[in-house]
Amino acid sequence: MNITFRTIRQMYRGNFTAKAIAGAMDMPVRTLRTLLSMEGSSFKSIKGAVRLRLAVQLTSQGKTPLCIIVELDYAHTSNFFRAFERWTGENYTAWKERVYDTPTLSTAAWF
Repeated sequence: MNITFRTIRQMYRGNFTAKAIAGAMDMPVRTLRTLLSMEGSSFKSIKGAVRLRLAVQLTSQGKTPLCIIVELDYAHTSNFFRAFERWTGENYTAWKERVYDTPTLSTAAWF
């Protein structure tokens, strides 16, 4: 089984750090990164792709952004929103409204 696939599988199990994944595969982090590079991939690119796919999946399940942020192991909400915009080219709220055709209530609509 190739290292890229094994890395993706570990991320779907909730391991998002190179240290945790390398440990689960019983190898040093440097070896993990080297093997991924030899397969034409990188830890960073795999992590971004998996997080995007999981964010889309969790959104489609009706999870709130805060739940998604926690599930995807982001330290700060702003990091998630910046990454999402980098991945898709649009901010999370605009993307969600466009894809799911469900406008988000603004705080002005609460009163």
